[in-house]
Amino acid sequence: MRTQIDRLIYLAGLAGTVGPQVAERFRVKCSEGAGKCWLWHGTFDSRGRPQFWFRRRQWRAYRFAWLLFRGHDPAGRDVHHKCHNPACINPRHLCLVAHQRHGAWSANVRNGNGGATGGDLPY
Repeated sequence: MRTQIDRLIYLAGLAGTVGPQVAERFRVKCSEGAGKCWLWHGTFDSRGRPQFWFRRRQWRAYRFAWLLFRGHDPAGRDVHHKCHNPACINPRHLCLVAHQRHGAWSANVRNGNGGATGGDLPY
């Protein structure tokens, strides 16, 4: 029996952006975790960010998840985790934000201000 993540990655792979073989290679490196996060079990960089090789370069796994599920490269934008879990690759937990806004918001979270920036994130 396939899990939700299995079905969604299989369908996304068939949709054509990356192809079914790459989608399957991605799928085996993640699992559904507590709180509906999809946890990455592949490699991580020195700062603890999940990594995935695709088209001869290393992608952050959550950026690749955006490409896989949304069908386009989030170039020029940051991928923000609404769940605050950098190992999560669930597309429902990700949104795109401008780099400047994302940096300010992340600094506020680290400082215990709950992410308040005076501006709304797009979710």
